[in-house]
Amino acid sequence: MFDFKYEYEQVLAHSIHSYPAKFPALVPKQIIQNHLSKKNQVILDPFSGCGTTLLEGLINGHNVIGNDINFIGNLIASVKTSPYLENHISNAYKHFDKLSKSKVYNSDRIVDFYNIDHWFQKNVQQEICFILDKIDKEKSLRLQNLFKVSLSEIIIKVSNQDSDTRYEAVQKNIKNGQTISLYLKKLYMNIEKVKDLSSRIDPKLTSKILCQDTRKLKDIKSDSVDLIITSPPYANTYDYYLYHKHRMNWLGYDFSYSRSLEIGSRLQFSSKKDDISIWEEDIHSFLKEFKRVSKNKSVICLVIGDSVVNKKLFKADDCIYDLSKKLSFKHLYSNSESLSKNTRKFNHKWRSKLDKKEHVIVMQVAK
Repeated sequence: MFDFKYEYEQVLAHSIHSYPAKFPALVPKQIIQNHLSKKNQVILDPFSGCGTTLLEGLINGHNVIGNDINFIGNLIASVKTSPYLENHISNAYKHFDKLSKSKVYNSDRIVDFYNIDHWFQKNVQQEICFILDKIDKEKSLRLQNLFKVSLSEIIIKVSNQDSDTRYEAVQKNIKNGQTISLYLKKLYMNIEKVKDLSSRIDPKLTSKILCQDTRKLKDIKSDSVDLIITSPPYANTYDYYLYHKHRMNWLGYDFSYSRSLEIGSRLQFSSKKDDISIWEEDIHSFLKEFKRVSKNKSVICLVIGDSVVNKKLFKADDCIYDLSKKLSFKHLYSNSESLSKNTRKFNHKWRSKLDKKEHVIVMQVAK
């Protein structure tokens, strides 16, 4: 059985940045401890998101590889998996002190993207630009990433978007200095978290984060991975690029790349002509790739949820079982729990009364 509780999320660096549909850290922790008897193995998360599996892998003494097409997810994961030495921490506090003493937030930076004035007040725009100017002056890429993650976390709070999961405009009346204040608060918390985290991870371990199509992981060698733990996108549930669109606009990432490669997005199923077969083909493609990169008799753990497509319930576990048999995977064990019917989404009309379940499926590769 698996623990789906979220209390453990606040330990270590799992709460550096919010992220949609993040699975409980206890799941990868339990899988790693159950299936890797030796240390210094290679763990892959091909849909790594914000790096939950990667962080648990490092904490438990293993090398990790993450892959995701979402730039914000990769940014968060890079902070979670990078060792921050004493000089990094010292310079991070200096950045914090300088910014906290600032009284005027002047910037010549020009940031312009579609509907920027609709989503962000002028004073908020000015303060974000001021913060970005200070981040650009930092020479350490590792610290730049830490600062960017802290800024990214507050972007929706200071925007006119209702919340992280509701893409509707509301008037928030953000006061002068409030953006700076929120950034400093989040930054201080994150400095403390990475400082604590660095003392828990062996600096000799390696971490690599890729930004590739999961159906073709060209930079991962065949037969090189000891354990895969991942949570593929649930069909017709999220448009992940939309969740981070404002963040990517401000941080200079091209969200069109993420949008073009999303698997199972709501945008993909927006036409009633589209059916679940598109997603099934994608599942088959990435399962084949998982088999290629995995060592013989290694374990694959998938956390995946049921979906509703064209008002019909699609049972994800049945699909996984059928496709994995074709690839000669051996089913080891699984666990299922009902998904909350009160989960907030971008649009209320996408909620369903059907009994959807979330599944943890553990399989063994046979070659």
